[in-house]
Amino acid sequence: MDTKYIGTDQDFETIEEWADYIRFDTITEPHKGILTDDKAYPIVDASALWFFGHAWEQGITLTSDTSVRYDGDFGNGARIDVDFQLDISGFNLEWVSIDAPYSVAMKSTYFDSVACNLTGNAAIRVTGGNTILRAVRVHAPLATGFSLEHATAELYACTAEGCLVGVNAHATNTATIQNVVTHNCGTGWTGIYSGTYSNNASDDGTHPGLDGVLVTADPYEADGYTPSQGGQLTNMGIDVGVTHGADGKPFALVPAIGAYPAYLPDDSVSPILTNPTSEGDTVGLVCKVDTDEATGILF
Repeated sequence: MDTKYIGTDQDFETIEEWADYIRFDTITEPHKGILTDDKAYPIVDASALWFFGHAWEQGITLTSDTSVRYDGDFGNGARIDVDFQLDISGFNLEWVSIDAPYSVAMKSTYFDSVACNLTGNAAIRVTGGNTILRAVRVHAPLATGFSLEHATAELYACTAEGCLVGVNAHATNTATIQNVVTHNCGTGWTGIYSGTYSNNASDDGTHPGLDGVLVTADPYEADGYTPSQGGQLTNMGIDVGVTHGADGKPFALVPAIGAYPAYLPDDSVSPILTNPTSEGDTVGLVCKVDTDEATGILF
């Protein structure tokens, strides 16, 4: 892994310098760039994150240091700032937010824990195959949040909030959409859905598939738009998979429905686990264990 740091007095000052450095390499090993500053990183080249001919599995990843991650409020944390359509291909983006007035178009791309504040005629546009979005939050008051223009798009635990249209699947679309919430959108879902859809939700009760749920109130907490355990989603029979510590912050890694995992614990001391038990069979197990710590993620 070739890991470089991007920011003030780091290996590279800008994201584009890091991307140009990778282009001179033959991509014989994974590359990771880590943003170190709580600020907007401007990009002036629309193709700066376009690694043509590469697949995201090759491991070109841009992320942010844990101390400068997006905290639920746009304008905080390490963020990409552009004033044109941003094209992304062959690339991983995680724990970074994007401020843009125009669309973010992607193919052969993997987004994980990304937030997009799209202020103009903008959308997350999946234009090519092998693109996966996980825990992505989009705010696009003048446009569609997620525009699926390729059949193999995959959305998991994503949120379209305050968009003109939450999710639009184009004709013949066979995308996979699971645990996706559209909230406070002009229209939750539009288009033709013929793929795999489950556990999706919207304010008006519309959703692709047969097992969607209705969002009857704001399902998000202020600390990162995370559904609250015991809130209306749980009351509707949906296990959102979120538990909170004494400080009120969630510490589930990936909640089950439409959530942005804005908080992960920073703990270098391992807990003591005792009395493991399990119930069930080879199809599904309920596993339990005692721990001497009140917070954490159990794998």
